[in-house]
Amino acid sequence: MKTLLKISVLAVVLLIGVTSAFADIQITVYGKGGVVYDPPTGTTKICPEISKDKCTDILIPDSGLDGGVSGLYGTLVYKGQSYQVEIIEMPNLHKTPEGYVCQGIVVKGGNFKNELP
Repeated sequence: MKTLLKISVLAVVLLIGVTSAFADIQITVYGKGGVVYDPPTGTTKICPEISKDKCTDILIPDSGLDGGVSGLYGTLVYKGQSYQVEIIEMPNLHKTPEGYVCQGIVVKGGNFKNELP
């Protein structure tokens, strides 16, 4: 009976560890300037101007940050809408005690037609 209890506890601990290891991480994007589409490159700059104001959030797989950010896919939440995007650039990405932050973001994909001027 004790062996079964130990195995059960170990299984639960491993399951919690594996689940938390693959959780998405949220990155807060600061900046201003709205959405700027660049037709020649097919990229969209979100809040490209430097600002201390929060612009948007993006969720990416936790394992993704290990190899850099270019080419990662994530979910960008901008003005209450979710967009599936490929990350091209996240300037000044760094970790703070509250989580990850960057200044502006450059992406491909998403459908920002309603956001463009």
